[in-house]
Amino acid sequence: MIVHLDTSVLIDALTGPRRLLPRLERTIAAGHVIATSTLVMYEWRRGPRTQEELDDQESLLPAGEACAFGAAEAGAAAQMYRVLRRARGRDMDVAIAACAIERGARLWTLNCDDFRDMPGLELYEPAYLFAPGPRPSITAAPGSVAFDETFSIQTSSPITRATLVSPGATTHANDMQQRHVLVADDEPHIGRIIKMKLEQGPFRVTLAYDGQEAIDVLEAQSDIDLVLLDLMMPNLSGLDVLARIRSTDRLKHLPCIILTAAGQEAQHQRAMELGATEFLTKPFSPKKLYARAAELAGVPVEDLDADLS
Repeated sequence: MIVHLDTSVLIDALTGPRRLLPRLERTIAAGHVIATSTLVMYEWRRGPRTQEELDDQESLLPAGEACAFGAAEAGAAAQMYRVLRRARGRDMDVAIAACAIERGARLWTLNCDDFRDMPGLELYEPAYLFAPGPRPSITAAPGSVAFDETFSIQTSSPITRATLVSPGATTHANDMQQRHVLVADDEPHIGRIIKMKLEQGPFRVTLAYDGQEAIDVLEAQSDIDLVLLDLMMPNLSGLDVLARIRSTDRLKHLPCIILTAAGQEAQHQRAMELGATEFLTKPFSPKKLYARAAELAGVPVEDLDADLS
């Protein structure tokens, strides 16, 4: 099996506490070929990344071997974009999915909900994500890899990438709970920046690009822990969404951070009246956003300190 890594997997496996690296070890030990696309490599390398993280990435996935987004991938992405019900603002995700499809690969992402509706795409979904253990190191030479027998996939494919070694790593599951965050903003680049920042920690982010899409997500998914709302969105505004949240019994206590801009004083006042939990004014510090999101979502202090260090 060929497994294409999404940016979210690279970030969680190779930065901070590297929670996902033991899972990646077991995937390689099972004989699967790990690869990625130049699009993911671009998102990963623009960082910021430490030199150690970049060196480890080169040991695992040399940038020169990343699958290019060429004519075939562009055609597949364009066709997919035309048939998706909600394609606006998802250009990069569609292109990443097209790269996996054209290579006959499954896509491994921490944001499965962002990709499930993409026709022809198969997702790689391990049974569990995180395992405890000391900070792993990466070596280019084959070595010992801890393998959990609960994850056994029959395959004859050779291991063609670096072998990952987690000294002293245990093999039982003790997952850190992920908090599910809904980010509703009609500016796709802002949503992706927030998504990339939050997913450096114990967060899973779903993006919505207008108010109605945000309502649809809230109605369809019962595990949302926190909502970030832009005030000015098409179809339904952030105020409309906030009013709906506060009038719904299941959602009325859901923490809501409102993203505002200069000159929106009247909307700011109305959001306060509707029960906004917190306000952040654009442009805001991603680190401050992360800290407030972590506090409102109930991330333990020790986990917050580790992710912000």
